[in-house]
Amino acid sequence: MELKNKQLLLETTNICDANCVICPRELYKRKLECMDMGLFKKIIDDAEKYKLTSIDTCGYGEALLDKHLFQRLAYIRKKLPLADIFVSTTAFHLTPEKWEAACHHIDTLKLSIYGATKETYEAFHRGKLKYEVAMDNIMGFLEYAKQKKVKPYTVGLFVITDLNIHEKFMWIRQWENKLDEIFVWKPHNWVLGRNYRTVDLARQVTCGRPDNGPMYVRTDGTVGPCCWDIHGDIQLGDLTTQTIEEVYRGEPYQKLRRNHKDRNFDDYICKNCDQTNFDPTVLVHKSREDRKVGQLTANMRDLI
Repeated sequence: MELKNKQLLLETTNICDANCVICPRELYKRKLECMDMGLFKKIIDDAEKYKLTSIDTCGYGEALLDKHLFQRLAYIRKKLPLADIFVSTTAFHLTPEKWEAACHHIDTLKLSIYGATKETYEAFHRGKLKYEVAMDNIMGFLEYAKQKKVKPYTVGLFVITDLNIHEKFMWIRQWENKLDEIFVWKPHNWVLGRNYRTVDLARQVTCGRPDNGPMYVRTDGTVGPCCWDIHGDIQLGDLTTQTIEEVYRGEPYQKLRRNHKDRNFDDYICKNCDQTNFDPTVLVHKSREDRKVGQLTANMRDLI
């Protein structure tokens, strides 16, 4: 089976100790856990035959709270040596003892930094995150990585709301020359979790994910169409008992593809999702001219 999208998104943990204002964690109802290592290896073993270009570990959690993360990444390296490994983090847990493994195992490291000052950063990220700790970790890691022949491609993300928009230009000046790439985005709704964007039902189109992927695998092995379905409302399969091919070819996935092609979202939470309204203005700033809305973000260096 040839996959249209040579990427797999594995949520290795859904645990996070931040509570960012843009993220509806207060509504989250799934069990907080890390993916079982046996299940993880089963999925990667199965994925080996598809010659994947990227493995994305960015789920609804903080990747570095998974104590087995680097063991998992080493297994990906062994089984899928040509696949880029993507990790997204606040860096609050990117402590010095992790720097060597991060350089060795991570190809693209996306840093979520939602404030340029301590006051705004902590008001936005909330939870346990402290500005000084995150900044020390990031700057220390960047200095450490300069000495390494192999190191991640670093990306900075700033999501604007009324809380931090006054620091947008300060943030750009702060990070544009320190990281390989930066971009600034408007926030999204997480379907009905927030209300930042208006969904125009009259101009809805498919987001493309049901047909193009990537497959989103939750911590328990169940499969959904994307990261926006945080509660698992759309069940497309279960990799604890099925193969990747069986899920992709299964009737739940086929039905979702048909409905998206026909722009019939009534049976799905997609009806209320802002991703069905294409809007190029949500990408507010980019440091690379070839970055555009609608691209996969987990393979930053080889843009599609």
